[in-house]
Amino acid sequence: MEKHVVDCLVTGHEDTIEAFNLPDPDDRHVLAAAVAGGCGTIVTKNLKDFPEVALAPFGIKARHPDDFLIDLLRSNNEKVCASLRIVRIRLKKP
Repeated sequence: MEKHVVDCLVTGHEDTIEAFNLPDPDDRHVLAAAVAGGCGTIVTKNLKDFPEVALAPFGIKARHPDDFLIDLLRSNNEKVCASLRIVRIRLKKP
């Protein structure tokens, strides 16, 4: 992914992981990275381990990928479709 998406990695959050509280401690690194990266949304199918009460203090919401993509399509259909066409063209083995 790093090769194709500029600035896709969040670093420098590793020392803060222990400070976060989630139902599954193995998911704390995701929240730590989201906070460090200034993200407003965590896109995950694992919504139960990212409860609103744990994310709200950081201004972050957890969204299911389907809901996230539907909202994205509704808000800017032309740009999303244009981006998908570019991704499709770049595929070597579709």
